[in-house]
Amino acid sequence: MSSPGEIVSLATFTAHWQSLGNREIELVEEIDVKDDSGKEAKLMITKTRPGGWVITPGAVTLSFENYIPKEGIEYNWPFLAGTGERGTFTIGLVGSVSFQYPAVVVQKAVPGVKKDGAVFKVELLVLAEPRIINP
Repeated sequence: MSSPGEIVSLATFTAHWQSLGNREIELVEEIDVKDDSGKEAKLMITKTRPGGWVITPGAVTLSFENYIPKEGIEYNWPFLAGTGERGTFTIGLVGSVSFQYPAVVVQKAVPGVKKDGAVFKVELLVLAEPRIINP
């Protein structure tokens, strides 16, 4: 049981694509969620202060590095990048809410090497609004 104000410190990551199935992705340290959309102030003709705003569109992406174990890859990200298949990606905050991205495509999946080991640098393009799922 958590106490009020306690910060969530653990998360789970789950990938689901029709061709590869449902799997928890364990070898990820962090995920960066980037939203390029926003709001832009609009001036009225007779005023010097904003009279309103417009929503500016922009892409939402999820970026992470999936470490590659010696036994083989956890999930075939390069295959998905090549097919353009839509899938679902869920970020579950342990003991709290989950954020489910119901329609994503793998935009990039390139191999890389860090001092900690080999990785796939993965970028998912979000095609639909995320769902917040309460525990």
